[in-house]
Amino acid sequence: MSHKLNYDLPSEIIVEYENGSTLSSLERKWNYPRHHINKFLLKNNIPIKSTPQKVDCPDVELLRQLVEEKKLDNEICKIFNVSSQQVYYWRHRLEIKSAQPIYGKIDIPSKEELEDLYINKQMNKLQISKYYKEKGTNVSNVTVGKWLKQYQIQERSHQDTIKLTAPQAKQTFIKKIEAGYIPKHPQRSSLVEREMSDFIESLGFSISRNLRFYENGKFKIEIDCRVKDKAFDINMDGIYFHSELGTKFNIRKDEIIKGGKYLIVKDKDFVIDLNKAKNFHYEKLLWCNAQNRECIGILDYEWKKKNIQIKNFLRARLGIFDKKIHIAKCTFQKLNKIPHEFFNQYHIQGSSNNLNVCYGLIFKDELIGAVAYGHPPRHSQGVSLNRLVFKAGLQIIEGASSLVKRSLLDINQPIKTWSDNRFSNGKIYELCGFKLDKEMGPDYIYVNPNKFEIRSKSFGRVSAGINEREYNLERGWIMLWDYGKKRWLWEP
Repeated sequence: MSHKLNYDLPSEIIVEYENGSTLSSLERKWNYPRHHINKFLLKNNIPIKSTPQKVDCPDVELLRQLVEEKKLDNEICKIFNVSSQQVYYWRHRLEIKSAQPIYGKIDIPSKEELEDLYINKQMNKLQISKYYKEKGTNVSNVTVGKWLKQYQIQERSHQDTIKLTAPQAKQTFIKKIEAGYIPKHPQRSSLVEREMSDFIESLGFSISRNLRFYENGKFKIEIDCRVKDKAFDINMDGIYFHSELGTKFNIRKDEIIKGGKYLIVKDKDFVIDLNKAKNFHYEKLLWCNAQNRECIGILDYEWKKKNIQIKNFLRARLGIFDKKIHIAKCTFQKLNKIPHEFFNQYHIQGSSNNLNVCYGLIFKDELIGAVAYGHPPRHSQGVSLNRLVFKAGLQIIEGASSLVKRSLLDINQPIKTWSDNRFSNGKIYELCGFKLDKEMGPDYIYVNPNKFEIRSKSFGRVSAGINEREYNLERGWIMLWDYGKKRWLWEP
């Protein structure tokens, strides 16, 4: 059996496990999957025990007090952060009698009384069990179900129960939302989400994870990591689940709306809502901007393949630098050759073959910033700013504006550039003298989740009689839509 674990868990987990905490309680407290905790313990040579660990109760007087207060084992275990089995072991060893109620035979209510509660008053089985518990009779909803079956009272279907309780539950939920309640995602976050959020937290920021926002009781948006100290909402987008084939864009065939755009999946009882897939991230961006917050979108592919560059980017966006240098101490210089290694080391997209001229900032004979120009994407004419990057950990005061402005004056012809809304609102170009030329809206790339690869354009030449989406889908490449782009223009 392999005990390999790609990351370390807090050492406090070992201490708590040896003091009687179970894998389940540790999973709930630390929000790590149980099998990861299991591997972590084995990695540190801690044996896994399937029965309650024979450890002493840390506070016997507190245990006696809680039992005297008629606390049950499943309540006491939460106070000591152990399992209820462990509490039972302590009581048995210390000869402390439990306040656990003893269920015995009870008188079954009449058929008329049950019909009045279940049919006339439209109470469910759980509500009926609570009704009798308040009257001093301990029964479970399972027992109530047996009563209904014994009297041949037809039970409501699950769907009918939902229809009966949904309106009241919805109104209760809306009131909680209006009162400021922000629910968290009920599912566990992915490993890369936790890694990203842990990294942001390690920088000293207070964060909230997996927040869900609603409008009029309907789900609107989900934020993976909200930085409370800064106006940033950061999302980790999986290249499969956020692609057009992701389950979040599946709808039933009976939900198709006239005028919509859908992709029919062979041998499936659902279709893909292409409009929803296209606008999903862009609408999230607009919603965050309306809250005066910036929205950053990181692909899980980028986190794994460009981890160092992504972390450096996040540090810079959050204002974390190792050193500050004023532009006055730097030298502006037109470089003799393109510094591909510099771009590959510090730029998320790496270098490019479409770079013809480059300018740099030099500090103590070292290149610490560079801007490169080439042709606009998919065009052979004109000039565009294609790369702008600085050495990680350095804040060069007025560096970006000075570097770009001086290089623009040297080229002295109209320049275009694009900003990706996933990473920036593009204000840096506005400070450099560019003007917003066009809001581009969502754009797409192709992803191959099986090979864990991405590409920016179609896979090969599309054949006649088949559209680009279907052609690439047959070859395992799926469209994934981004947060939109902006096109900027500078003129002499």
